[in-house]
Amino acid sequence: MPGALNLRVRNPVEVMRLVAAFYADTPDVEVTFEGDLSAIDWLRVPSNALRDDKKFVAVPLKQHTLAMLTGSVFPRVGLRSRVWHVIVRRGGERLFASYDNLGPGMVVVESLDRERLCAQLRAAGLIIHRRVVVDS
Repeated sequence: MPGALNLRVRNPVEVMRLVAAFYADTPDVEVTFEGDLSAIDWLRVPSNALRDDKKFVAVPLKQHTLAMLTGSVFPRVGLRSRVWHVIVRRGGERLFASYDNLGPGMVVVESLDRERLCAQLRAAGLIIHRRVVVDS
C-alpha cells in the first residue's frame, strides 16, 4: 500500500495493547503470531489456527479476546525475544505488522486509518521514529 508508515517503537507490550484496542471493533480482524510460542498455553486462547509445532497461531481480535491478549498474551509471549512476527490483518489486508521482534524500523502500519493509529501511539509516547514508505 503506498504511503505505509515505518516505525521505531518503544515498549512493545504497550504498542500491541494499543494496536489491539484500536482494531478490536473492526470486523473480521485477527492477530497472528509466528515464532517460539511456547510461553503461552494456547489451548486457553480462542484461536483460528495453531500449528502442531506451536510456531504459528491466529487469534480473532474481538472484544472477548481483547482482555486475554492484552492481559496475558502480549506481556508473556516474548515480543522482543521469542516472537518473530506479529501481524494484524483483515481478510488478506495487512493493517499492522511487526517483524524481527519489533526491531528498529521493523514495524509497519498500512491501514487506511494509519494516521489516527500513529497519533494514538505518539500521544502514548510509544513512537521513537516514523517515516513514510512509498511503493514504487
